Amino acid sequence: AAAASVPEELVRQLKPGGRLVIPVGPQFGTQKLLQIDRDLAGEGYTRKVITGVRYVPLVRAQKPGNDGAPPLKPRPPQCASSP
Repeated sequence: AAAASVPEELVRQLKPGGRLVIPVGPQFGTQKLLQIDRDLAGEGYTRKVITGVRYVPLVRAQKPGNDGAPPLKPRPPQCASSP
């Protein structure tokens, strides 16, 4: 899933020479895959758009049976037939 904006905390954690590649943009809008590099001296950053992307939104995990679908019934065991 894409972040709404670049998490600056992640950018600050880059080591000199490090790279962050992250999808960024609104859930139903234009999203971009960004590459952020920290220079070898650790003093600056460059940002580059790699390409446009479209990611699905993150959703919370649901407990079985909480998605509105009927619960799955276990299948009875099947016996193997012999020739």
